Amino acid sequence: MSFSRNLAELFTPLCSSKCFSLYTRISISMAMMLIPMTIQTLFKGQKIIATIYTFILALTLLSICSNLKRVLRVLTLILIFIVIGFIVIAISKFLGYPTPTLKELILSSVNLVTLFLSISLFFQWTSLRELRWILTKMGMSRLANLTTATLAFLPLLLNNYIEAYIAILMKFGKRKVYKAVNSLIIHTTMIANDVAQAIYLYGLPQTPRVKVERPKLLEVLLIATIVILAMFLIIVAP
Repeated sequence: MSFSRNLAELFTPLCSSKCFSLYTRISISMAMMLIPMTIQTLFKGQKIIATIYTFILALTLLSICSNLKRVLRVLTLILIFIVIGFIVIAISKFLGYPTPTLKELILSSVNLVTLFLSISLFFQWTSLRELRWILTKMGMSRLANLTTATLAFLPLLLNNYIEAYIAILMKFGKRKVYKAVNSLIIHTTMIANDVAQAIYLYGLPQTPRVKVERPKLLEVLLIATIVILAMFLIIVAP
């Protein structure tokens, strides 16, 4: 269950990201999402150096605001994606469909994991107040309320699931772990009811005021370096 905790912490906002301005954090995380999507969509993932560059960059940025050991543990997702890919290839060969090569499979898996890490980087670098402020400024105030209310209680739900899983595992063993689903449904229903009652009685909190600072020169240079180097590797490098 430590894997689940580490996975949840990758989407938990951290205060260590305050060294960058809000514009910088959003720009870098969005750029990190677009780069693997561009490689996979336009070049079918066949850009080895650019793929390695974005993957290492995502790990480096995450290590700034999070524990690198925790991030590396979650990278077992790569092995999961590769195993799933092998299964798909085996089924495709059995059915007579064209199958990707091992190189294509590995690079596509790395791009997918890089995209996942980039999304987690966005959530670690953006607090719930900032996320709600951003969505409100985009004219999606109702979505902002629903999203922030949901994200605020996800860690609590996951913690309840872990406790229910451990209790059922110790009492009944691995064969009856499915019984933890009942406890999870009950906890989720109770929390949802409490949240609904609180919103009905007191309403949603007002949109927070977020102080947005202009990015510094070094931050602008950092964003430009990340984007320009990625474009250069995508166009020139193999």
